[in-house]
Amino acid sequence: MEDVVAQFLSKGTAVIALTVVMVGFFVKRFVELAWPKLRSVAKEMDPKPMYTNKAALWWNTIGLYVLPVFLGGLFGALTKDSFFYGPDIKTTSARVFYAGVVGWFADVIYEIIQKALQKTTGVSLPNPNDRTPSVTPTPMPPQG
Repeated sequence: MEDVVAQFLSKGTAVIALTVVMVGFFVKRFVELAWPKLRSVAKEMDPKPMYTNKAALWWNTIGLYVLPVFLGGLFGALTKDSFFYGPDIKTTSARVFYAGVVGWFADVIYEIIQKALQKTTGVSLPNPNDRTPSVTPTPMPPQG
């Protein structure tokens, strides 16, 4: 059991987690810049609908939560270095599974760190799963 805990707390696992969080952040931003209708248009408690179409509903309720696991699995499929996985994880399927689990944990741990930092220091980190528009349009003043 100590080997599993030591492997999970290794530097390679931290690198996988940081990579998944950073790449996930940029993938989300790129997708939402390319398809702005995927963003939610309201918060949970607003009376108007949160999403403009079904694709936005799927992206926000499923896609954003699957993305870190997918990116972790992709990382596991593309890398073979023992620095990331240790000497015990040798097969591709084991690397994909391990990196996918690390990706899921990375997303959860990032949210915990984000909330703790906000509560203790007041600094707000960007939320990778934030379903509110990142830019609020400002109304144009009347001309004339």
